[in-house]
Amino acid sequence: MRNYPKSFFLNIGAAAVLASAGTGAMFGQVTTTPVTPVQAVGNVLIGGGVNASNVTYTGAATALAQYTATGTNLPIASGLIISTGNATNPLLNGNPTNFCTTGNGTPGDPLLSQIAGVNTNDAAVLSFDFIPLGDTLKFNYVFGSEEYNEFVNGGVNDVFAFLLTGPDPAGGTYNNENIALLPGTTVPVSINTVNNGNFFGCTGTCNTGNPGTPYCNYYVDNLCGAPSGIACDGFTVRLTAIAPVVRCQTYTIRLAIADGGDSAYDSWVFLEQNSFVSPQLLFDSSPQLGGGLIGAVDTLLYEGCTNATITVRRNFDIDSARTYNLTVGGTATDGVDYSGVPATVTFNAGDSTAVFTIDALQNLGSQSDYTLSITISDSTVCGAVGSVISSTIVFLIKNVNPLQVNLGPDLSTCTTVSIMPQVTGGVPAYQYNWNNGLSNSPFIANYPLPNDMNFVLVVTDQCGVTATDTVFADKKSDPFANLNIYNVGQAVTNESCGEALFGISRVNLLTQPLSYQIWIGSGTAQNTIDFNVPATVNFASGQTADTLSLTGIYDMIQEPLEYIYLVTIDSTCAGPVVKDSIRINIRNVDPVQVDAGPDLSTGCPIVQQTLTGNGSAGIAPYSYTWSNGFNTQQIFVQPAQNTTYAVTVTDSCGRVSSDTVEVTVFYPPTADFTFTSHDFCEPSVVSFTDQSGTQYGNLNSWLYVNDNYDTYSSAANWTHSFTTAGNYNVTLVVGTDFPNCYDTVTKVVTIHPKPIGNFWWTPDPVTEVNPLASFTNASSLDVSSWMYEVDGASYNTADFEHTFTLPGEYDVYLYVENEYGCRDTVEKTVIVEGEHTFFIPNAFSPDNNSVNPVWEPKGENIAYLEYFIFDRWGERIFQANSDMVSYGWNGRRSNGQPYKSDTYVYKMYVKDKYGKEYEFFGHILLLSGD
Repeated sequence: MRNYPKSFFLNIGAAAVLASAGTGAMFGQVTTTPVTPVQAVGNVLIGGGVNASNVTYTGAATALAQYTATGTNLPIASGLIISTGNATNPLLNGNPTNFCTTGNGTPGDPLLSQIAGVNTNDAAVLSFDFIPLGDTLKFNYVFGSEEYNEFVNGGVNDVFAFLLTGPDPAGGTYNNENIALLPGTTVPVSINTVNNGNFFGCTGTCNTGNPGTPYCNYYVDNLCGAPSGIACDGFTVRLTAIAPVVRCQTYTIRLAIADGGDSAYDSWVFLEQNSFVSPQLLFDSSPQLGGGLIGAVDTLLYEGCTNATITVRRNFDIDSARTYNLTVGGTATDGVDYSGVPATVTFNAGDSTAVFTIDALQNLGSQSDYTLSITISDSTVCGAVGSVISSTIVFLIKNVNPLQVNLGPDLSTCTTVSIMPQVTGGVPAYQYNWNNGLSNSPFIANYPLPNDMNFVLVVTDQCGVTATDTVFADKKSDPFANLNIYNVGQAVTNESCGEALFGISRVNLLTQPLSYQIWIGSGTAQNTIDFNVPATVNFASGQTADTLSLTGIYDMIQEPLEYIYLVTIDSTCAGPVVKDSIRINIRNVDPVQVDAGPDLSTGCPIVQQTLTGNGSAGIAPYSYTWSNGFNTQQIFVQPAQNTTYAVTVTDSCGRVSSDTVEVTVFYPPTADFTFTSHDFCEPSVVSFTDQSGTQYGNLNSWLYVNDNYDTYSSAANWTHSFTTAGNYNVTLVVGTDFPNCYDTVTKVVTIHPKPIGNFWWTPDPVTEVNPLASFTNASSLDVSSWMYEVDGASYNTADFEHTFTLPGEYDVYLYVENEYGCRDTVEKTVIVEGEHTFFIPNAFSPDNNSVNPVWEPKGENIAYLEYFIFDRWGERIFQANSDMVSYGWNGRRSNGQPYKSDTYVYKMYVKDKYGKEYEFFGHILLLSGD
C-alpha cells in the first residue's frame, strides 16, 4: 500500500471538517481537569489490592488530565487521559468533525520508537512502582486517535504501550513487557491492528479469522457511525490489560504514548478510574430469584421471598486455612430485613471458596427498600502496616406490596364475556389459573357464556404468594332488568305546585349500577310546558328501587284536567320492549286573588281604622303581607296623613296577588311660629310671626301663652320685651273653623345675659417719664373675648400693656363679648402727664477766655422762663426772659464793664409746656479776671 505524508491528510482532513461542520448533533459531554502525576496515580487510577509509590512523569503537563464523559459512546465514563497532544483541549468535547492536533514540542520515547519502528515525538510517560497484594494485575482502557481512518494500515502511526517490569510468576523477569494486547493474543493494540479494515474509508473487509487482518470487532468507528459527543474519529472497545504477578513483590509500569513520525494528529489512552487492581478476595452471588446488576447494586432480593447463596473466592494461600471477618453495612437491619450473614468466613486448607446463604425477611412494619453491603478484608497482607485487601457485595432488598387481583364488576351479557384482570403487588412475573377448565392466559376474550356462572382467577407470583378474585357473569334473561313503574301516593298534582311521586323498581341486574330512560307516553299534557319529569332513573349497585317526582308547570291558562302516561322501556336480547306504565293527572289552578276592601276616611281627631285582606282562588291556605310590615290578615291603622296600604297574598304554591286600600285623613292644622330679635341679649325685644297652616278649613284663632298659660297675645303676630336673661317657653294654640281642629306648638325663647366690661391700669397717672401702662381686665366672668382700642392700636387679650409716646389725654375703649354673642362697651380716659428738665449753672467766668463766659439756664419742655440777678446787697443788677433772642447774663454792666468776682443771687420763674409753673432761688459765683 502506498504511504502518504500526514501533511496531505492534514489538508484534506481540514477540508472535511469545514464541509461537515454543523451537521453533527452533540449528544454528550466530556469534561477534563488537569491533574498532577501523583494525583493521576493515587486519586484516579489505583483501585484495590495494590500499593503504589515512586510516581514519575515525562512529557507535557497538558498531556495528562482526569475526565468524565456523560452521554457519549466512549466505553469508559471516567478516568485518566494520557495524550500525545493537549488532554484538556476543548475540541475533544464535541463531534468527530472537531479536529484535535497539538504539537507539545516534547521529545519522543526510545522504547516507543523501537516499538513503532519510527522516531517518536510528544511522548507522555506516566511511571510508578507498585506492590500487588494478589497474584494478578489488571486495569481497563480504551485507545483512540484522530489518525483513524486516514492512516489505517499505514507505515507511520502514533504508538502506545503499557510496559511492565518485575518478577514473572512463570519464571524469569518482565523487562518492559507490553501488556496492551488484544484479548487472548500477543498482538499489541494499535491503529493497524484494530480498525474497520479500510484505508481512508468507512467500510472495508473485516475478517478476524485470518492472521494479520484487523480486529474490527474491537473497533468503534466514531467518524462513520452516529457521533455522540467526543472528537476522536475512532477508538477501541473497553479492553483489559492483564498480567500474572507475584504478590508482595515490587513492579514498575510505564504507561506511555507518543506521536509517530511527526507531532500531528492527537491520540489518547483512556484509563478507567480505580481499575488498576490486584484482586484477592471476591464475592459471587446466586440468588434464588431476581438478581442482575441494578445501578450500583450487585444482587436484587425480594423481602419474604428470596435468598442468595454467597460464594467467597480467594486466589492466594489456597494451601492454608484462613478465617476472615465480614463487615455489614447499608440501611437493612439484621433479624428484621435479612438473616444468615455470619460474622466470619473460613477457608479450609485447599479450598478456594467459602459459601453462606442469606434470606430476605418480610418486614411488615415498613414499605421501603433497604440496602445490605457485606465486606470481607485482609489487613495482614505482605506485612505492610495499613495494607488492606477488601471486596464488597451490595444487595438491594426490595419491598413487596401485597399481591392483589381485581376482575372488575359483575357482568351481564347475551352472548360472550371478556375479562381483563388488574394485578398489582407481589413479585412479577405472575401465573394465572382460571376455574372451569379455562386457559391459564392473563385474560379471557370473547368467551361464549352458556349460562350464569362465576369466573374465579388465582394469581401466583414468583414468591408463591396467591391472590384470588371472582366475577359473576349474568346470562341475560328477557327482560334484562324487569323494570316496573308505580304510583307513590296520589297520582295527581297541581299545575301550580306540588308533585306526584312515582317509583321504578328492577328485578334483575341488581349488582350493577345502571341507568334507564323514563319514556313519556300519550296524554293531553306536554313535557316542559305542563310538567317536568326526570329523563332517567339511576340505580346504584345493589339498589332495587328509586322514587322520583313529576312537578306541574303553572301556565296561567284556564283549562280542564290534563294527564300524561309514563312508560318504562326494558332491554331484551331481542331489543327494547315496553315494560310498564302509569297515569298522572295534572289539575288546573286559577290565579290567586286578594281584596283589601273599600277605601276609608277619618275625621279630626284621627280615629283607628281596621283593614282586612281576603284571598281567593289559587291554592289555600294563604299568607298575607302588608306594606307596613304586618303579616296578619287583619291590621289596625291610625295614620297621621293620607296613606295607601298594600296587601300581598301568597298561596301555598307561592303564587302572589296584591291589592291596595287608601285611608284619607282630615288633617288638623299645623301650629308653627317664628321669632326674631336683634341679638337675644338682655334686655331684648322679640318679634313673633305666625307660620301655621291647614289643609282643611281656615285658621281662625291664635293664642300665645306661657308655662302658666298666662296669655301673652291673641294676635297672629306680636312683639314682647324680655328684660332679664332666661329660657321662656312660648306656646301657640291655633284652631280652624272646619273641622273644629286645633294644634299646639311650644318653642323656647332664650334670652342671654349681657356681659359687663371693665378695666383699670397702672400707674395712674401715666407720665412721660414712665409711659408704659399695664391694663388689667375687670370684666364679668362670662366674657369670652376682648377688644381694646387705644392710641390708634388694638389688643384682643384680657390684659395688655401699652406705651404712650406723648403726654395728653387718651380715650380707651373696651369691647367685650360672651359665648352667646352678647356685648358691652366701656370707655375710659388715660391722662399722660408731661415732665420737664431744667439746669441752672451755679458759676461762670466772663474773663474773655471763651470758656464759660455766659451764665444761662437751660431745660427741655420749657414754655417760658424769666429771671432776676441781685448783688449781695439786694440790688437787682440784671433780668431776662425766654422771649428774648438771647437771655443769658454775660456778667457785665450795661456799659460793658464786668462785675467783680463775687457771689450773686438769682430769682427765676419757669412755666413748662404742660402748663405747670415753678419758682427757683439760688446763688451764682462769678469769677472775673480782675
